[in-house]
This record gives sequence, C-alpha cells and structure tokens, in this order.
Amino acid sequence: MRQILSGWGSAFVLMAVLGASQAATAQTADDTAASASAPVQQVPAAQSSPVDAVSAQEESVGDVADLQRLIKGSELTEFRTSYNGSFGASLLYYGKEQTYYVALFQQKSFWRVVKTQSAARADAVFSDFVKQTVQLSQIEIRRTEIEGQKGYTEQMIALAQARAARLQADLNVAHSQKDLVAARLKAAAQQAAQLEAEREAAQQQLQELRRRVAELQQENDAGLPRTRAH
Repeated sequence: MRQILSGWGSAFVLMAVLGASQAATAQTADDTAASASAPVQQVPAAQSSPVDAVSAQEESVGDVADLQRLIKGSELTEFRTSYNGSFGASLLYYGKEQTYYVALFQQKSFWRVVKTQSAARADAVFSDFVKQTVQLSQIEIRRTEIEGQKGYTEQMIALAQARAARLQADLNVAHSQKDLVAARLKAAAQQAAQLEAEREAAQQQLQELRRRVAELQQENDAGLPRTRAH
C-alpha cells in the first residue's frame, strides 16, 4: 500500500508540475495579447492544489478506503466479528466482486484491512487478527480489572472508616458515661461518709441528752418518796 500511495503521489506531483508549466505558458500568451489589444477581464477557472489532489487521491485508494465506502453503501455482509476490550476483528464479504475484507480495528476505527478473494486466506487472516486483539487487549483488560479492584478497595475503606467512626462514637459515650458514673459514685460515697459522721454525732448527742435527762430526773426526784412497786 505504501508503494501504491508513493506511485500515486509521484504522478500527482508530475501532473502539478505540468499544470504549472501550462499555466505559465497560457499566462504569457494572455499578457502578449493584452499588450496588443484592450484588456478583457476574465474570471480565472478554479484549480485544485497538488496537496488537495493528493489528499483526494489518498482518500480514494487503499483497502481501508474501499471498505469504508462499501460500509457507507451497505453493500457488505458481516460474517464474523470478535471483540476483546476495545479491539476487534471482522470478516466481511462483498458479493458483487466475490471479495472478502478482513479488518482489525480499535473503538470502531480501522487499523488494518486485508482484501482477498480467497476464503481460506480470509479465514486465516481473521484468525490471526483475533489473536492480535487478544494480545492487544491484555493490558487494557488488566487496567480495567485493577481499576475495579481499586474502586472496591476504596469502597471497603469507606465502610471500615464509617464503622470505626461509629465504634469510636460509642466508646466516647461509654467513656464519658463511665466518668460521669464514677463522679456520681464518688459524690455518693462522700455524702454517705458525711451522713455517717453526722449520724454518729447525733447518736453521741442523743446519749448525752439521755444521760442528762436521767440526771435531771434524778435531781428533780430528790427528797420525794419513792413509790414501791406492787
């Protein structure tokens, strides 16, 4: 295909040179005629540049271009297509010319196209292209798997962080409640000790008062006859 494109390119360069030479000769003749007669305004004919011509020629030749034109015209029959990742291989048939097209592509863009009228060669090339899609897609598939594993791991991390946050919140509540209970128990113990001291003081005071009452009663009963018990 490179030789074909090179040949067409050389031909168009030659055509461009000849065209330029003819245009120069015609311009000289026009200048001579204009010096002898009144000038006549003429609209120059539109000419395509050599680059445009080569570009148009490149678009019109090659198996890839043929296949694209046939696909646009819906003139092909798709026999088999195999996908591996974003890569694929197709075996197509053009019945009007009894021709097979075998295409290797990535993301719907043709990479290689082989045109043949041999069914055996078409099958062999298709099998080879399928093997190439398997090899080419290995890194892509592995990247997709790693990306999925990374996403899953990040999801598990988020769940673990949420669980840890809930547990930490529960622990914070437990610790604060424990401290509160300890403070309450300490206050209760202090109150109990104070009440015990007050109770002992009250008991001692009661005993003192009872003794004092007995002394006063005895003193008050001094000199009075005692009643005998019957």
